[in-house]
Amino acid sequence: MTVSSKLTTYVFGVILALILIAKALTMWTDFLWFGAMGQAEVFTTILSTRMVLGIVVGVLFFAWLWANLRFARKPLPDNITLIGKRLLPDEERAQVEQYADKALLVFALIGGLMAGLVASGKWLQWLQYTHAVDFGQTDPLFGKDAGFYVFKLAFLQYAFRSVFYAVVIAAITSTLVHLYQEAIRIVGNTVQATSRARYHILGLVSLALLVKVWGYRLGQLALLVGDRGQVLSGATYSDVHGRIPMAYGLMALCLMAAIVIVANARSRKLFVPAGALAVVLLVSLLGGAGYPTLLQKLVVQPTELQKERPYIEHNITATNTAYDLDDVDTELHRVDGVLTWEDVQKNRLTVDNIRLWSVRWIRSRPCGRTTTSPTWTWTATPSTAACGRSCSRRARSTRPRSPAPRPG
Repeated sequence: MTVSSKLTTYVFGVILALILIAKALTMWTDFLWFGAMGQAEVFTTILSTRMVLGIVVGVLFFAWLWANLRFARKPLPDNITLIGKRLLPDEERAQVEQYADKALLVFALIGGLMAGLVASGKWLQWLQYTHAVDFGQTDPLFGKDAGFYVFKLAFLQYAFRSVFYAVVIAAITSTLVHLYQEAIRIVGNTVQATSRARYHILGLVSLALLVKVWGYRLGQLALLVGDRGQVLSGATYSDVHGRIPMAYGLMALCLMAAIVIVANARSRKLFVPAGALAVVLLVSLLGGAGYPTLLQKLVVQPTELQKERPYIEHNITATNTAYDLDDVDTELHRVDGVLTWEDVQKNRLTVDNIRLWSVRWIRSRPCGRTTTSPTWTWTATPSTAACGRSCSRRARSTRPRSPAPRPG
C-alpha cells in the first residue's frame, strides 16, 4: 500500500469515527430525554427496531446482490471460443482483474449499507404493521378493513419497492458483469449470450415482472387513501373505471410476459423476450396513465357532480365514521331575522367571537376572492399595495358616513 493510499484510508477512518461519535452523542441525549419523561422503554423499542430492521434488510440485500455478482463472475466454459475483437486486451484485462472482485464486494457492501439505512427509517411502519388492529369498517371497493390502510399498506409498499429495486439492480449489475466476462457480446446488430448468462438475466427480468404484479395490486389499494391533487380523497370515477381496470390488465400482462420470457430462455434469439418486455412498458406508459387521463377529461369533467356522486357519498360516510359523527343530535333553530338586545346578551360568547375587519390589517394583505372552484385562490395580477388600496376603499365604503353639518 502506497503512502497516498494509507493517508486516504486514515482520513476516511477519521471522518467515519467522527460521524459515529456524533451519532452516539445524539442517541445518548435522546435516551436521557426519554428517561426524564419516563418513556425510556419507548426509546429502547425504537432503537432495537431500527437496528434489527436495518441489519436484517441490509444483510439480505448484500447477500442477494453479492450472490448474483459472483454467479455472473464465473469464467466462461472451456468449450466456448471467442471469435472477433475482444472487449479488453489481455494486458488491460489482467490489470482490471486485480481489483474486480474487491470492487464488486465494496459495491455490494455499500448497497447493503444503504438498504439497511433506508430500512431502519421504516421502524414506525414496521411496528404499525406488526401491531395492526381492525377497525370493523370495510371499504366499499375491495372489502378490506380500514385498519389495513392505516397500519399495513405503507410498509407493504416499502417492501415492494425494496424487493423490486433489489431485483432490478441485480439484473443491471449482473448484465454489466456478464458483458465484462464476455458471456454476453454485442456483435453487429445481434446480441450473443451463453446459456448461463441468458438464463440468469432473463430469470431476473421474469422475477421483476412477477414482483411488479404485486406492485400493481398495492397500487390499486393505494388509490383509496391518496388524493393526487383532486377534489376528493380516495378513489374517484376515473380511478374505479380507469386505473383499477388497467391495473388488472397490466397484472395479467406482466404475468404472461414473465411466462413468455421463461419459456423462450432456451432460444438464442432474444427477439421474443425483448418484445414481451417492450409491450409491457408501452402499455404501462400509454394505458396506465393515458387512459385514466382521457377518461377524466372526456367523461368525468362534463358531468363531474353526477359521476362523482357515489364517491362523494363514500367520502362523507368514511369521514362520519372516522370522526364518530354518526350519532349527532340535530336541533332546529328558528330564524326570524329579528335581533333584540336580549338575544345579544344571551349569545355573548358568539358575538365576542365575530371577526371585525380592520382597515389597517386589510391594507397589508392581498385580496382573497372566492369562485366556483372548491379552494381559495389569490389574485396575482395586481400588486399587494394596489390590492390593499382596493380593499381599503371597499372597507371605507361600507362604513356609515356622518351627516354633513347644516349651516347655522
